[in-house]
Amino acid sequence: MSPSSLFHTVSNVLHWLLARPVVVQVVGGSLTAYFLTERWQRRRQRREFQQRALTKLSEIAGDFHFRVTELIEDVDTKRPNGASKDSSRELLRGEDALSTLETELISAFRRQDVRKAYADLSVTASFICEMSRPNRPLDMSLAARVQRRFLAQMRVIQSRMLREMRVASRRQLQRQERKFRQYIQPTDSCVQEWKTERTRKLGL
Repeated sequence: MSPSSLFHTVSNVLHWLLARPVVVQVVGGSLTAYFLTERWQRRRQRREFQQRALTKLSEIAGDFHFRVTELIEDVDTKRPNGASKDSSRELLRGEDALSTLETELISAFRRQDVRKAYADLSVTASFICEMSRPNRPLDMSLAARVQRRFLAQMRVIQSRMLREMRVASRRQLQRQERKFRQYIQPTDSCVQEWKTERTRKLGL
C-alpha cells in the first residue's frame, strides 16, 4: 500500500470515528477497563505469591528458632557435652527447608533489602547448625546471643516483606527494624568471621 493510500484510509477511519462519538466512548471504555483489569489481576497474583512466601518463611524460621531454644535448654540442663544427634539433625533439616525458599522469595519480592535479609538469615542458620554439632561443647552465652540474632533477623525480613506488600506503615516498620537490629549487631563479628573462614575453605 502506497503512503498516499494509507493516509487516505486512515483519514476515512478517523472521519468515521469522529462521526460516531458513542462508538469511540464504548471502545475506549472497554479498552481502559481491560487494561485496568489485567493490571489488577497481575497485582493480585503477585500479592498472593508474596503472602504465601511470607507465611512459609514465618513457619519455617519460627520452627527453626523453636528448635534452637529446645537445644539450648537441653544442653543447659541435660547434656553438658553438647547437642544430641537428633537435635543437630533437626536443625539441619530446618536449615535445608529455609534454603528451599530462595527461589520463591526472589520471584515474589523485588526489593534487594528483602533478598539481603534472607541471605543474612540463612547465614545465621548455618552458623547455628555449625556450632550445634553433636557431642561438641556448646558456648551457651554465644548460643543465646545468636538465638536472639536469628529471631531479630526473622522479624527484620518480615518487616521488609510487609513494606513491599504495603500492608503496614513504612515508618512503623522502619522503627521496628531499628529495634530488632540491636540484637543483631553484637554477634556480627563472630558470624562474619565464621562466614569468611567457611568461604575460604570452600575456595569461593
